[in-house]
Amino acid sequence: MAESNKMKDMPVNKLMIQMGIPMILSMALQAVYNIVDSAFVGNMRAGSEAALNALTLVFPVQMLMVAVGIGTGVGTNALLARTLGQENHKKAGKVAGNSLFLGGIIYVVCLLFGIFGVKTYISSQTVDPKVISMGTSYLRICCIISMGIIFFSLFEKLLQATGRSLYSTIGQVAGAVVNIILDPIMIYGIGPVPEMGVQGAAYATVIGQVVSTVLLFIFHMKLNKEFEKEGKEAYKKYEAEVAELEKEGKTTHKSAEMWSETVAENDKTLSVAIYNTETEASASTSRKIYNIDKKDKTILTLEGMFGNNDYVDVLSKNILSQMKERTKKDSNDVYFVDHTFKIKKDQPFYINDKGELVICFDVYEVA
Repeated sequence: MAESNKMKDMPVNKLMIQMGIPMILSMALQAVYNIVDSAFVGNMRAGSEAALNALTLVFPVQMLMVAVGIGTGVGTNALLARTLGQENHKKAGKVAGNSLFLGGIIYVVCLLFGIFGVKTYISSQTVDPKVISMGTSYLRICCIISMGIIFFSLFEKLLQATGRSLYSTIGQVAGAVVNIILDPIMIYGIGPVPEMGVQGAAYATVIGQVVSTVLLFIFHMKLNKEFEKEGKEAYKKYEAEVAELEKEGKTTHKSAEMWSETVAENDKTLSVAIYNTETEASASTSRKIYNIDKKDKTILTLEGMFGNNDYVDVLSKNILSQMKERTKKDSNDVYFVDHTFKIKKDQPFYINDKGELVICFDVYEVA
C-alpha cells in the first residue's frame, strides 16, 4: 500500500493504532524536557533549590507556548486532512503555507515577550532576587529561541495529517536525546563547555527543540509531496507533449497531426493550447489548454484555484447571466442552454493577459 493513500485506504482500527501510538509517545516525550531539566538542575552544587523554584515558575509559560503551537497545528491537521481527502492538493499547499505563516506570528509574539515581558512576569510570582534572576535568564532564552517548539508543533501536525505520525515521533525522540546529552554538559560545565547553570539547561532545551524541528522540516520536504503532486504531474505531462512537438519540429506552426499555440500570457501565468488531429474516415481535432504557474512550475486547475466544488455553481450562474445579457442586447445572439446549465468540473479555461479567468467551450457546445 502506498503511504500517501494510508489515510483513505487503511481500515480505521488499524489506522488508529498505527498513528495513535506514535502521537501518544510524542506528547509524552514533550514533558521529558521539563523532567530532565529539573533532574539535572536539582543536582547543581550551588543554588539548586532556587533553580528548581525558578523552573517551576517558568514551566507554565513553556506549556502555554506548546499549547498555542499544538492548537494551531491541530486546526491545520483537521483542515489539511479533509482537503487531502478531497484530493485538492493546491488548497492543501495553501493550508500548509498559512499554518507556517501563523507560526511566524506566534514566534514574534514569544520573541517580544522574551525581550520585554519575562522579568515582569517572574517578578510578579516571587520576591526572591535569586529566583527572579534564574527564572528570567531561563525563560528569556526559551522565548527568544522559541521557533523550535512552535514550528515543531506545526510540522508534527503536517506529518500526522498525511499519515506519517511515526516521523514526528522520531523527531521528538531525537530532540529529547540531544537535550539529555547536553543538559549535564552545559549545566555543570563538562569538557571545554563552561558551567552555565540554569542558562545551560535553557540552551540544552532549545537546541533539542531546534534539532527536532529541523528533522521534521526535512521529513516534511522529503515525504509530504501531496501538496504539489497534482500540479507537478500535470506539468510533467505538458512538458512531455511539448517535447514531442519539438522533436517533430511542430512547435510554432500547424501540422496535419499535432500543434500548439500560446493562448495568453502575463507576468504570472502562461496558457498554451495543444491540438491533436486524428484522421481515419474523417478528421477530428481535440484541444487541451495548459495553464502554467510560471513561478511554481505547476499546472493550474479550477478546483485548485477555487479550493472547493462550489466554483461549478458560481461560474455556471455567472456565465448564464452573461449569456442572458448578450441575448437581450442582440436577439441573434442565441445559446443552446437553459436554467439547468452547468460547466464541467474540468471545463477548459485560460488566464488572459489581464489576469482574468476565461471559460472555454467547444464549437456548437453552447451556441
